[in-house]
Amino acid sequence: MATKKKQIAAPPPSDSNAAAIVFNAPHQPLSCLPGLALPATPSDDEIVDAVRAAQARLGLTADGMCGPRTVRALLNEAFRALPVAPCATPSGLSGILVAFGDPGLVHDKSHPARLHVTSSAYKSAIASVAFEGKPGELHASLRREISGHFLASMSWIKANLGWAPSRCDSFVPRTKNWSPDRRTNASTHSYAIAVDLDPLTNGRGDITPSIPQIVFLAMWAMGWMPGRFWGLRAGGNPKESDPMHFQWATNY
Repeated sequence: MATKKKQIAAPPPSDSNAAAIVFNAPHQPLSCLPGLALPATPSDDEIVDAVRAAQARLGLTADGMCGPRTVRALLNEAFRALPVAPCATPSGLSGILVAFGDPGLVHDKSHPARLHVTSSAYKSAIASVAFEGKPGELHASLRREISGHFLASMSWIKANLGWAPSRCDSFVPRTKNWSPDRRTNASTHSYAIAVDLDPLTNGRGDITPSIPQIVFLAMWAMGWMPGRFWGLRAGGNPKESDPMHFQWATNY
């Protein structure tokens, strides 16, 4: 007589390896998250204890690792549901090329820092969107797979967190000083998978950005990897903050 195998419940989901993002003391960006009840300047031990308690309450693995899944659950607990990511966030240059294809970037001979997309298929997959219907300074050009999600993300943040950008820059084929794409030294903007929010008040190296901490965390929970600030890092140069930058890729 065959014996039934004992059913073993699956463990709760964990954030330990959820994304290539790290929190670096002393920024401690979690103090602004609802549902943690942290003091204004919590110690590392207080953060870990609060995160574990919240994870246990939310049905997650209580490991004290506050990754995107925990942030999303805390924000969903306090506000309406966050927009669901339309596709997985690719990792590194190889992941970008698999997810979106090769744009065929080539250098402009008259301007070495400028790049051109030569793939007609890639060009046709870039959509022009305007937050709140404003085509001027709130205009963005992104891959169609994520352009609608960008608008949904901005609308959710304005409705729930009371913040909106006054300017948005996006698809600008250009080079950068650090990049895993050694063929062209391209920025993620060149792949139409990145946006800069309020670049005039959140410039490269800015240590006093105008974007609130909770907006960084909300964007991250919705799949937008932030440039390095408040202890968050999406890739690139780990020594330089880039608070205006949000991209649909990690480890780049």
